[in-house]
Amino acid sequence: MDKEFEVKGIIQMLKSISDTAEHSSLTGALKNGVKSAQQSYNRILQRLHALDLVSEELFSPLPEESSFDEIGLAATQLSAFLKGALGIEKRAGVANREPGFISDVLKSILGENSAQKDNDEDHEE
Repeated sequence: MDKEFEVKGIIQMLKSISDTAEHSSLTGALKNGVKSAQQSYNRILQRLHALDLVSEELFSPLPEESSFDEIGLAATQLSAFLKGALGIEKRAGVANREPGFISDVLKSILGENSAQKDNDEDHEE
């Protein structure tokens, strides 16, 4: 799977978890979904650790007895960390970066040098 696509999807999943947790906290609805949200957060975190995109010292798995408030806060913090690390900023609801910026940052984080790759491809012709 393309890593940029995967990380963008993870950020959206974290937003969904955070939104659901906030809704549940405000309305009392969806109480039975807390375990599922906790498990989803932990799977996301496990994947990010495997990709070496987050530090285990900063982000640790949530315990089974976590509340929706705790899960929502953790998801919001993790999402903010990823957006900050990838340079995704929003101003007035509009992305404040040019297209491809996320891809360039991800390539840098993941150790891929696209300029070198392009240069190598040019010399193959």
